[in-house]
Amino acid sequence: MNISMNAIMLSLFAINRDIQHFTRLNNDESLSEEERADHGQYVLDLTQVFGELGMAYKEAWKEYPEFPDFDELTKNM
Repeated sequence: MNISMNAIMLSLFAINRDIQHFTRLNNDESLSEEERADHGQYVLDLTQVFGELGMAYKEAWKEYPEFPDFDELTKNM
């Protein structure tokens, strides 16, 4: 299966957005402990997926160096 660089990039941006959102929810003291724990676990799951997609991006980037490298891509996320 081939996944385009654009698909990987957009996925990285979306997952990063969700990590930030659920991190804020995890820190929201108006939520129950159970809700906060669920959000915290989801952040961990998303972080793992972000890392996996990052590795896929780095591998694909070798064939498409016209795209920004991973560090440049994620610098302002």
